[in-house]
Amino acid sequence: MTDLSRPLRLHQPRRVEYGLGSAAEVGAWAKAEGFRRILVLTQRSMAGRVAALGLPGAVSLFAGVLPEPDTDNLALALRAAEAADPDLVVGFGGGSVMDLAKLVTVLRGGQMLAEVVGPNKVTGRQNALALVPTTAGTGSEAGIRALVTDVATGMKVAVETPFMLADMVALDPGLTMTLPPAVT
Repeated sequence: MTDLSRPLRLHQPRRVEYGLGSAAEVGAWAKAEGFRRILVLTQRSMAGRVAALGLPGAVSLFAGVLPEPDTDNLALALRAAEAADPDLVVGFGGGSVMDLAKLVTVLRGGQMLAEVVGPNKVTGRQNALALVPTTAGTGSEAGIRALVTDVATGMKVAVETPFMLADMVALDPGLTMTLPPAVT
């Protein structure tokens, strides 16, 4: 049961677009906001669908997100971000993709993962964040937490911070219609 004698804090994305075709709203929003260097994180299986986002400017793609990302996978994504120098990071995929996009967003500022594991240790972020889930169930697009497996220990570690809250979320049911019912 919830203790109602203490204040309850809610975090939510700044903008949420919902409906068939709403994935393209990410591009319209990015253009209106003036983003010119965009990095999209996704899995190989979704790389061919990135055009549905209608992104403007120079778009770099990191299509190597693993189904269960680990710290080595995070390091590769951070290298892609270093090369792209994005002003917007887009996570386009399931919970693992969105978690990695959130971690890339907060770790580009120079903090190391080991420094930010746990709640409220992140000091800021360097770019905007948009999340477009292609499965349903994790809720990562609306959360302030991200998980990754530490290859040294084999344990999952969590980072929790409002700095991982998305600036824009597009919930497009059209991206999930071909999936099994359990993930739609």
